[in-house]
Amino acid sequence: REIAQKGDILRIFLMACSVKSVKLSVIGLSCLQKLISHDAVASSALKEILATLRDHSEMPDESLQLKTLQTMLIVFQSHLRPESEEDMSQALGICLHLLESSRSSDSVRNTAAATFRQAVALVFDNVVLAESLPTGKASPARLGSSASSVANNVTRSFGQTLSLAFSYGELTMREDLTDVGKLGLRLLEDLTALAAGGSARWLHAQSLHRTFALDILEFVLSTYVPVFRALLSYQQVLRHQICSLLMTSLRTNVELEGEAGEPAFRRLVLRLVAHVIRLYSSSLVTESEVFLNMLVKVTRLDLPLWHQILVLEILRGFCVEARTLRSLFQTFDINPTNTNVVENIVKALALVVATIQASDSSEETLAAVAGMFSSKAKGIEWSMDTDASNAAVLVASEAHTITLALEGLLGVVFTIATLTDEALDAGELESPRCEVDRLVCSGQSALLCVAMVNSTWLTILDSLSLILMRSQGEAIILEILKGYQAFTQACGVLRAIEPLNSFLASLCKFTINNPNEGEKRSILLSPGSKKPETSMDQRDSIILTPKNVQALRTLFNVAHRLHNILGPSWVLVLETLAALDRTIHSPHASTQEVSASVSRLSRDTSGQYSDFHILSSLNSQLFESSALMNVAAVKSLLSALHQLSSQHISGNSQLSGQQIGSIAFSVERMTSILVNNLHRVESIWDQIAAHHLELANCPNPQLRNMALDSLDHSICSVVGSEKFQGISSAPHPLKEYQLVEESETRSFEYAVLSPLVILYSSNKNIDVQMGALKILLHVLERHGEKLSYSWPSILHMLRGCCRCI
Repeated sequence: REIAQKGDILRIFLMACSVKSVKLSVIGLSCLQKLISHDAVASSALKEILATLRDHSEMPDESLQLKTLQTMLIVFQSHLRPESEEDMSQALGICLHLLESSRSSDSVRNTAAATFRQAVALVFDNVVLAESLPTGKASPARLGSSASSVANNVTRSFGQTLSLAFSYGELTMREDLTDVGKLGLRLLEDLTALAAGGSARWLHAQSLHRTFALDILEFVLSTYVPVFRALLSYQQVLRHQICSLLMTSLRTNVELEGEAGEPAFRRLVLRLVAHVIRLYSSSLVTESEVFLNMLVKVTRLDLPLWHQILVLEILRGFCVEARTLRSLFQTFDINPTNTNVVENIVKALALVVATIQASDSSEETLAAVAGMFSSKAKGIEWSMDTDASNAAVLVASEAHTITLALEGLLGVVFTIATLTDEALDAGELESPRCEVDRLVCSGQSALLCVAMVNSTWLTILDSLSLILMRSQGEAIILEILKGYQAFTQACGVLRAIEPLNSFLASLCKFTINNPNEGEKRSILLSPGSKKPETSMDQRDSIILTPKNVQALRTLFNVAHRLHNILGPSWVLVLETLAALDRTIHSPHASTQEVSASVSRLSRDTSGQYSDFHILSSLNSQLFESSALMNVAAVKSLLSALHQLSSQHISGNSQLSGQQIGSIAFSVERMTSILVNNLHRVESIWDQIAAHHLELANCPNPQLRNMALDSLDHSICSVVGSEKFQGISSAPHPLKEYQLVEESETRSFEYAVLSPLVILYSSNKNIDVQMGALKILLHVLERHGEKLSYSWPSILHMLRGCCRCI
């Protein structure tokens, strides 16, 4: 402090610097740096120090120029930092002079650029402190397309933007600025002028590389968000000067010359536009809408592929950032006076994906797209061989555009799923695991998710189904099927029935390679309608590809997640599961890895057919888990099984093998549901019994025998269950919470055995009557001691039998 007050020592070093000797000047600057670092220089000496540094910046020696820049940075970081407009402009001007001087070497230019960037950061740090603004600098991370999963990108961005919102909070706009705030505003205005290709009056800079100026602007806009949200003067510069610069730079209807036409310049412009939309769209509604419409328009123009890729990277970024996409949808699509920008973005991305159909090299492009997804799944960045031909480069560029567009669409899917989960956690939606299924969709988040689904589902479905149909790569198939699962489950939770059924129907198309699959279109929107009959020769070889297997796994995941919600949509699932059941039991079916010519015995014992065993197990587990479903859902599942079976029953006794197989599947699954729901059998027995009676009255003897066998198993299971023991012991407590009245007990016991009475008394077929008596015999032999109230009916049957004798 004493050294600073006297100033004699400082004057010695300044004199050494003033000598036209590089060696003495370097030594003088080094000593000056140490004095400044130890606060041994008075603030009043700043002007003299800046004059010395300005003189040294004019000297051609590289080491002296680097030492000058080093000293300048120490000045900015010390108590000597310039606070007046004159001192600040002079200090920053020294850095810009060395940056733009033709006599500066590359190392000097790079150092000057880094020093200027750090000086700008220090200036705006001081603005934040002087204006008492939040100090968090958590700018949204740029999510590259090299992450292993789009779903992971959405999850990460959701957490990042959420923390960003909390750190900034609600800021009140104000007009007054401190002197430090005015200093930052002058710097911002000059940076904007330089980025536009003009001159900076305050910084005394005639020109600056526009790319560098844009880079600094991007840093400021993305890092110091509270400054532009709380200070009106800064927001006006952003609105009137920076946005005007960006709109002019985005134009594609004029030929851009020089630096403005280079990819690096375009990339920076687009990144700045993305920051404006992402961070300031709520206050710059009109400007953001213009930017978004311009970006969407660019995707439809015949521009160089590198330009399209840059734009698609920006649009993809919006789609994988859940908070950003939600904000855009709230600001624009929901407001009837604004453009539906999110819907337009989705349509634009879908058009890019659809270009695969018109491409002359579609197969090569698809293979390249699959390769990109495969690389990302392994966590590595996809790259092209250095010696690739021009044709290969073209195919790779086309594949890159399709990959970005597809990832953008998947980003929308996972964003909707993420926002739906958020609404579910907030209590705005009923959980699909809820015991009682009530149609509850309240709250802003839930209604917004419904609106997003209704706005985008058809476009997304067309694109995903197109790529899934054409692709063979494992990674891309898995990613798209994850999208199918996430969107279908979100639609189920939101009770969006039409998109739910459409996605289910589309998913089912990719499960079994049925040669007549193209004919199965009647239930796309109405799961309750009957399908046209399709014929399938069981002798035809059926091969399940990896795509089929993964699609089936996805279908099982969806069914397990939404089992309480599917309702009539169960028909779509059950038709596919019935086809799977026939495939598993077909001697001519195989997975793609094993030849269909392998005998059934060898493939059952070889262990190579694990896919079949796994799918069969999943098929069984789905119906066993009906014990966890609510009663209404179980009834819906039984109704769907009844419908699946009934649509194959006709008055004709001749039925195809496929029809018999579907009916057998329905009957077996009904029995499985019954066995796993014996604790509440009285709620579902009537449905099961009615279907067995319907089958027993069919003209086809195979169906009659099937119904009798299943009815035998079902009745014996119910009568032999612990639940029936409790019912027959009325008025004992049932499950410790309900007393069963004697009349109800009598009614249920009669209901269990009534199908036998009906079959024996009303059906004239002797085989059916004999079958009913056999079932009665089995019941009496095994569980006769449990019967209490049904003996009159039993004796009536036996008397009728004696008369026949």
